[in-house]
Amino acid sequence: MSEMIERVARAIEDALTKEVAAIGGYMDSGGAQVVTVEASIDLSVIARAAIEAMRRPTEAMTDAGIEASVLEGAPHHTGAAAWDSMIDKALQ
Repeated sequence: MSEMIERVARAIEDALTKEVAAIGGYMDSGGAQVVTVEASIDLSVIARAAIEAMRRPTEAMTDAGIEASVLEGAPHHTGAAAWDSMIDKALQ
């Protein structure tokens, strides 16, 4: 499992736990990747948590971006500022 998948999974788990608690429920996944919940949950809150978890690219993502830029003849850059802008826009 990639670092980004683990990061997003943790963010989703945290957001789900908070959302379930907000409606008087209880959820304890014990760190598992699968949870069972019987509740009405606002998935936009969960989606926001997932997008927020992706705000900073992993080192592997940055490296891949640099490699792609070099291969395409673009100037050498990490693309981190563009990534932040895209995430900020997605969170609006």
